[in-house]
Amino acid sequence: REPRAGTTLAAILGAVSIPNPTDPANLAACNIQKPASVCDPDGVLTEPGVLRVASILNDARSVSMPCGGGTAGVQVAVAAVRSARTAAFSEAAAVSGAASVLERWGVGDRRCNNGVALVLSVDDRKVAIKTGEGAKALLTDGEVQSIIVKMRPHLRGGDYAGAVLAAVGGIVDELRGVGGASTAAAPGGGYLEDLARLSVPVGIFGAFSFFSHWR
Repeated sequence: REPRAGTTLAAILGAVSIPNPTDPANLAACNIQKPASVCDPDGVLTEPGVLRVASILNDARSVSMPCGGGTAGVQVAVAAVRSARTAAFSEAAAVSGAASVLERWGVGDRRCNNGVALVLSVDDRKVAIKTGEGAKALLTDGEVQSIIVKMRPHLRGGDYAGAVLAAVGGIVDELRGVGGASTAAAPGGGYLEDLARLSVPVGIFGAFSFFSHWR
């Protein structure tokens, strides 16, 4: 499927209106065929990739995690774009976008606010992961850092669907309590990943960074 021309991150994550991919009216805008918690307007995940991501996100809702003295399904949302098309798409803007997805797409059970959102902007070289309050105990800073590390090989190779699938799989495993990649939490409850510090061949990624941050 061809990417939709002129899409901006603001069109997906803007403060006024966010195309919620679980609303059938927004399927075309999000480049998906059925309601799911993934919006890919520029086709960066490819059609097979976005279908696979949508399937895993839907399946995750049947996976139980602790919630308000009981259990609830795991809820993860993904927004992926080619570019934010703004001169200063900062780390803070990426994190704000992920927080906006949580709030405006209604991700997470209301009893425990257990949603998780991932925002990827390819040309801006940024990825942000935001967790709801109810997910923080299971998905710590160290665990999110490990998930970002698993995304690196896919990002370097331009396999953005593979990167998202690796991240979603890691998030679901942690939330259902079968992960094992926990490391120490970052100071201040956050984590900043800068791939420009790594040995990344020019021509594959060039000199750019992917960021992750959560609170």
